[in-house]
Amino acid sequence: MNLTLFLIMKNYLLLILILSLPIFVNAQNYSSETNEKITFIENNLNDLTRQLAVPQTLQNEMSKLNVPGVSVAVIEDYQISCVKYYGIANAETGEKLTPKHVFEVASNTKVFTSTVVLHMVEKGLIDLDTDINQYLKRWKLTPNEFTKNQKVTLRLLLTHQAGINRPASMYSYEEGSNPTLVDVLNGNLPAINDAAVVEFEPGSKWEYSNIAFNIIEMLLEDVSGKSLPELFEEIIFKPLGMKNSFLGYPLSKKFQKQFSVSHNQQGKVNGNAIHPSAYAHGGLITSPEDFSKFVIELMLSYNGKSNKILSKETTQLMFTKVLDLDPAVLGGFAVSQGLGLFVRGDMKNDFAIMFSGSNGPGTNSIFFAFPNTGQACIVITNGAMGELLMLEIMDAIGTAYHWPDNRFSIK
Repeated sequence: MNLTLFLIMKNYLLLILILSLPIFVNAQNYSSETNEKITFIENNLNDLTRQLAVPQTLQNEMSKLNVPGVSVAVIEDYQISCVKYYGIANAETGEKLTPKHVFEVASNTKVFTSTVVLHMVEKGLIDLDTDINQYLKRWKLTPNEFTKNQKVTLRLLLTHQAGINRPASMYSYEEGSNPTLVDVLNGNLPAINDAAVVEFEPGSKWEYSNIAFNIIEMLLEDVSGKSLPELFEEIIFKPLGMKNSFLGYPLSKKFQKQFSVSHNQQGKVNGNAIHPSAYAHGGLITSPEDFSKFVIELMLSYNGKSNKILSKETTQLMFTKVLDLDPAVLGGFAVSQGLGLFVRGDMKNDFAIMFSGSNGPGTNSIFFAFPNTGQACIVITNGAMGELLMLEIMDAIGTAYHWPDNRFSIK
C-alpha cells in the first residue's frame, strides 16, 4: 500500500471512529427530562448560515466541520444540569474523549484574568484608573504622543480601549527557546513579535488586543510578587475547587495525560498554542465542569449569593456595559463591552454575559450565561472549525432549556 492510500484509509477510519463513538457523561444519572433535552440538542442543530433548512445531528456537524471532539456543560438554576463529551481527544491515537480530559479555552482566559484584577482592586492593591506605569516594575510602557492627555489604565486595558497595538507574529519565538514576559513586551529575541506600544489615544476607540492582557499579567505579578499561575490558583482555583484547571506551559505530567489536543481545519493534530510565559490572554487549560464552577460563582456573586472571589458590587461593575460594539466585530453577534467580558441585553430582563476564545487554529471555547435566571452553557471543541459548531450547539441548548434570549444567528 502506498503512502497516499495509507493516509486516505487512516483518515477514513478515524472518521468512522468519530461517528460511531459512544457519548460519555459524568458518573451520574440524569432525569428523564434532562435526557430528553440532551437528545433534542444532539439532533437539532440549525445551520446558522441559513444554507440548510433541515436540522442536523451533532455527529453530522462534527464530521462536516472536521471537529474531532466536543464537550458541553449546561447550567440550570445555578447548578450543573449535565456535562457531555463527544468524539475523540486525539485524531492520531483515536483516544476517546471522556470526563477526565481538559482543554485549552484560549481567550476565555481573559475573563479569569479580569476576575483576578477585580479581586485585587477590592483588596485595595491596585486601582482601575491609575496610570499602569505606577505599578509596573520590570517593564514600563513607553509614553508617546498618544499618551499625553490620557494615560493607559487597567480599566482601559480590560475594555480594549487602551490603544495597545496588535503585534504581527504574536507569541512566536525561536525554536527551543524560553522567552520571558519582558522579552515578549519588548519584542526582543528569543520572542519574535513587535513590542507592546500605544498606537492611538487611550479611550478614543475599541480595538481588541491580546498583548494588552500580557501587560496586565506583568502588572499583577509586579504588584503581588507572585506569578499569574499562583494568583489563579490562590484566588480562583482553590476557593472554587477547580482541581482540573491549570495556567501555563509546559503542562504537568497529570495534565499531559488528560490533555485534549488541538486539531486544524482538516481535523489533523495541530499541537497547542500556549506560550511559555505570556499566559493572561489565552493560557488556561480547564475542564467544562471546572469552567462551570467559575461561571456559576460569577452569577451567584452578581446576585449577592456568594462572595468567594468578588463582592456583589464588584461583579455588577464587571457586568456593566461600557460601550456597544459593532456587530461586525464578532461576525454579526451583537454584544457590548463589559469589564473583561462581553454583555448583552437589559440587566433587568434578558441580560447575558459571554466570551469566546480561539487558539490556533485548533481549539475553541465559548460560555454564555444569564445571571438573572441562573442558566448558562460552556462549549469547548478541539477543532479549528469549532467556532460555527459552538454557536449551533448553543442555539439548540437555548431552545431546549427555554433561555430568555436565544438569538445566535449569523447575520
